[in-house]
Amino acid sequence: VPYPPSWYYFGGVRELSEGPATKPLLGKQLVGFLTKSGQAGVLANRCVHMGSDLGAGCVVGESLQCALHHWRFNTSGQCEEIPASEVIPGFARQTSFPAVVRHGCVYFFNRPAPLFPLPFFDGFEPDGLVAAPSFIEYLECPWYMVGANAVDVQHFAIAHDRRMERKPEVDHPHPYVHRTVCHFEVTGNSISDRITRRFGGPHVRLEVVDWGSTMIFARSTLARTETFGIVSIVPLAPDRSMGHVIVMARPGNGALSRVLLDPLRALVRRILIRTFLRSDVGRLTGTFYSPNTLIGIDEQFSEYFEWLNGLSRGNPVS
Repeated sequence: VPYPPSWYYFGGVRELSEGPATKPLLGKQLVGFLTKSGQAGVLANRCVHMGSDLGAGCVVGESLQCALHHWRFNTSGQCEEIPASEVIPGFARQTSFPAVVRHGCVYFFNRPAPLFPLPFFDGFEPDGLVAAPSFIEYLECPWYMVGANAVDVQHFAIAHDRRMERKPEVDHPHPYVHRTVCHFEVTGNSISDRITRRFGGPHVRLEVVDWGSTMIFARSTLARTETFGIVSIVPLAPDRSMGHVIVMARPGNGALSRVLLDPLRALVRRILIRTFLRSDVGRLTGTFYSPNTLIGIDEQFSEYFEWLNGLSRGNPVS
């Protein structure tokens, strides 16, 4: 499956604050950097002049400076200065990708212009939820199997001790969105499941909003608690992927809650969600999409990959 037009996680602000970084992403070598004012840039890493790796350069003000001849490029890829020449030729422009900073992360869209803004949970502003420290999981499977896992109704009972209470609801509120809503009963006896039932309740409404199969927003609602999770899928190789995960919670009321209780609530949810996700990591190893071996209960897979193939071909649902 070709990489669909979507937002992708490049790296953390802390990493890029130390200088530009070159990474192999989406079959390309890309360089990411942060300007002095904190704007993010993601460019093709080979300088158009003589091919030097821009990741070996440095940030000067609002531009990225090539280490070889000090040509400087802004976040849009345009060359703004050539020390040895007063004339900037027309070819002096790097391929660039729209980039955004949010929650200490840099995301980029793999097209010249974004087809939709960097998404978030409906009804919330990005600073309206409290985030725990992010974490990363590596999966030995193609990137598209991670998003497909959310519509695998069989695995919820097997991997997570969740009894499906009704048929999943699937729709497309946006051409680049696949949304699944499931209702479960928590039936397991693990420590995390007992904690979930005790403090949240036994019944869960899980809404998974999948933007382009690369930005997955999961909202788990119980009677007494609610947890929000963002999984950014990064393709590393045909059969290897990375998931960058941010777990969030609603803020409490009052200054004391903001300082002490809110981070604790988010951290507890982070522990529970990481335990939940790790049940899938090993099971997904070696998996791949096999349309000729699906059975009746796998209809959600078929529908999901039909949507994803439409995105990759430039024909999103209308």
